[in-house]
Amino acid sequence: DLEEAIALADRVVIMSAGPASRIIGEWKVGLPRPRDIAEIRLDPAFHALHREIWSKLRDEVAKGYAQTEGVEGSA
Repeated sequence: DLEEAIALADRVVIMSAGPASRIIGEWKVGLPRPRDIAEIRLDPAFHALHREIWSKLRDEVAKGYAQTEGVEGSA
């Protein structure tokens, strides 16, 4: 879950869709600690980071779904 990763982590790393996955992005989470998960989600910096990561992750999610459908369709 991207929101949870941003709220809890100090960095978020995303990987490409498999099977030959590789790191395709890494972001430092510079939000202040300690973090209250409910409150940090209201922070504009949280939303900016979420948008930035999701713009990269969205394509990989679509590729992953397409790969899964291809495997299920061939069974």
